[in-house]
Amino acid sequence: MESSLESRHLTPEPFLLPRPKELNAHPASAFRVKSVLARLAAHVDNVIAYDGLGILFRDPSRPSFLQVAYQLGGSTVGKVPALLLNELKEPDIYAMPVTRVMARQEAHAFPPILEMMRLVGAASIMSTPIYREGQQIARLVVSSASPVPYQDEEGQRLESIASNVSDLVAQLIAALTDNRGSFANGLESLLELNNRLVASRRLAEYGPIVADHLHQILPESDYYSLGMRRRDEPTVHVRMYTSPKPEKRLVTSEEVQLRESYHGWVIEHRAPLLLDDIRNGPPVGHRTEMMREQMGIQSVCYLPMLYEDECLGAIGVASRKLAAFRDADLSWFRRAAHQIAVSLRNGLAYDELRASSQRLLAEKRYLEEERELSQTPPDDMVVTSREFTRTIEQASIVAATNATVLILGETGTGKELIARLIHRLSRRANHTLVKLNCAAIPTGLLESDLFGHEKGSFTGAVNRKVGRMELAHEGTLFLDEVGDIPLEIQPKLLRALQENEFERLGSVRTQHVDIRLIAATNRDLSTMVENREFRSDLFYRLNVFPIRVPPLRERLESIEPLAYRFMERYRREMGKSVTRIAASTLQALRAWHWPGNVRELENLIERAVILSTGDVLELSSNDLGQGDMEAASATLEEAEREHIERVLRETQGVIAGPHGAAKKLGLKRTTLQYKIRKLGINRHGS
Repeated sequence: MESSLESRHLTPEPFLLPRPKELNAHPASAFRVKSVLARLAAHVDNVIAYDGLGILFRDPSRPSFLQVAYQLGGSTVGKVPALLLNELKEPDIYAMPVTRVMARQEAHAFPPILEMMRLVGAASIMSTPIYREGQQIARLVVSSASPVPYQDEEGQRLESIASNVSDLVAQLIAALTDNRGSFANGLESLLELNNRLVASRRLAEYGPIVADHLHQILPESDYYSLGMRRRDEPTVHVRMYTSPKPEKRLVTSEEVQLRESYHGWVIEHRAPLLLDDIRNGPPVGHRTEMMREQMGIQSVCYLPMLYEDECLGAIGVASRKLAAFRDADLSWFRRAAHQIAVSLRNGLAYDELRASSQRLLAEKRYLEEERELSQTPPDDMVVTSREFTRTIEQASIVAATNATVLILGETGTGKELIARLIHRLSRRANHTLVKLNCAAIPTGLLESDLFGHEKGSFTGAVNRKVGRMELAHEGTLFLDEVGDIPLEIQPKLLRALQENEFERLGSVRTQHVDIRLIAATNRDLSTMVENREFRSDLFYRLNVFPIRVPPLRERLESIEPLAYRFMERYRREMGKSVTRIAASTLQALRAWHWPGNVRELENLIERAVILSTGDVLELSSNDLGQGDMEAASATLEEAEREHIERVLRETQGVIAGPHGAAKKLGLKRTTLQYKIRKLGINRHGS
C-alpha cells in the first residue's frame, strides 16, 4: 500500500463512464467483469504487445447490437485498468470467421469500429473468433496505439489464446448479459432510496434509511454512517449504525468538530477518503483510537455528499477487516452519495420553506391584528374630563404632521390608545401601526426584534428575520416603555431615527425605511438623562412633541362612564344579568386613589362581574385595597403617600422581588422608586 496520503484517496472512477450507448454494470457483477478481463489479460501478456483488449459478443436481448467489454491497459500489478462497456450498431465484423487485422484507415468502412478505436486511442486492432462447443460466442480483440499493423505470427498467437480462454469468456459474457437485470435492480434501489428520503421529510430519519441502502450496496461493511452539516457551521452531526436488519441499532449520535472526524475531513476537502488501515489516515484527534479500540474498525471509506457547489455532509462505511474496500466496486456508492445529497438538499429546502411559511403567516397575523386595532373607532375612548380632553386635542393636532410624539403617563393610563388615535388620524392610517414593548423583550433579543437579523448572525439565528422597524415601513412604529431600552442599543436607534436607515444584525446591507415614530414611557426620562441612564441626544430626538396622559385620580369624572363601559363588555362576554352599579360602589370607586389607573379599574370591574349574582354590581371596601377607604377624606397625594409607606413597612423596605412592595402595590419597581422620590418617602422609616 502506498504510504502517501494522496494514494489512499479514491482514484477517479476506474470506468470510462458515462459514455453514449453505454452498457452499465451492477457493482457485484462489474467486479466479476474486471476480474475475468484481468485473467484474460494474463494469457495475452508476454505473448502479444497490446494497449487494450476485450471481447465483442451478441446479447440475446439485443441481437442487432454488438456488445463490447474492453479493458485499457495490461494486468500490471498495482495498476487499475480502465474498463469500457459499450455497444456497436453494426455487428458485421463479428460474422467474420477468421482473424482480422484492421488499421485506422481500413476502419473507415466500419464507422462503429472506427469510433471505438478513437475512443480507446487505437491505431490498429486485431480480432479473432472464440468458439465453444462448435459455436462462436465472441471475438477476442487486442489493440495497439502503434500504427504498425499486427503480423500473421501475432494473429496465430491470438487464435491459440482464443481456443484456451473460451470457458473464461463464457463466464464474462454470462456476467455482462446478467447485468441488465442487476442494473435495473440498482436503479430501482436508488429510486426506492429517493422515495424513502422524500417521504420522511424529517432529517433525523435519514440515518436509518441511508444505513439500509449502504448495507445493500456494500454488505461487507460492519458500520454505516451519515454526517450532516448545517451551512457554515463548524460542526457535523454524525450518526453511526451497525449492520441493519434485524439487529439494526444506533451506535453513536453526536455533534463533533469538523477536524475531529473523518466525515469532517471529507467535508472540508470535498474529496473521498479510502483507508485500508485507519492508522495511516489523516489525524482526527482521539477518534481514530476510539474507533479501533472500542469498535474494532480497521478500514473505512467515506464519500462527500456534493450538491452543486455545496458539500452537505458525508456518508461512510467501516469494516473490522483491513483493506476491506480495496477491491470493492464503488460506483454505486458514488451514485448513492449523490442521490442522498439531492434528497438532503431538498429536505433542507423543505425545512427552510416551512419555517419561512410559518414566519410569514405569523407576520401576516401580526399585521392583521395591528391594523384591526389601529382602526379602533374614536368612541372607544371615554372623554369626559377637561384634562383628558386636552390630551385628545393635542393628539389630534400632532397627528396631521410627521413629528415624533412622546407619550408620558403612569402605567395603565391608556398611552397605547393615544398612540393608536394618532396613527388613525394621520396620513399613514392606511398602513400598519407596528408595536414593540421594549420592557417585555430580553435585552439580548431586543436589537434583533427591532432591526431584524440575517441567518447565522448569532447562535439560534437559523433563518432571516425582518425587524419591527422594517415592518413599519410607510407606517407608524410605536415603541412602548421606551425608557427600558438598554444604553448599548440607543445609539443605533438614534441613527435609524435620524437617517431613516439601519442594518440588520449580521448584515452590511443598509435598509432604508420611511416611518413615523411614537414612543411612550411611564418613567421620568429627564431624570434618567441626569443619572446617565438614558442618552440625552436620544431623549431630545424623542421629546419633539410630548403628550401627558393624566392618571385616573386626576379625572375622577371618568370613573363612572368607564366602569359602566367595562361592566357592559364583560357582562356580554360572560352572559351575566348585571345591569347597573350600586351607588355605594360608585362612591367607593371615586374615593379610591387608583395607583393602577384605568387598567386597575378594568380588572376590578371584571372581577366584580364574575362574582356578581344579581342585576346590581357591588363592591366592598376590601376589593379596593386593604379597606383603606379612610384615605378618601385626605388629599390624593397624602393618601398615596400613606398607602406606599404602609406597604413599605410591611415589607421592611424591600421594593423588588415576589414579596416586595412593588409586587403588593401592582407597580413596576422603577415606577415605585419614582413615586418614593416624588413624594419624599423614607423607605426605611416608621
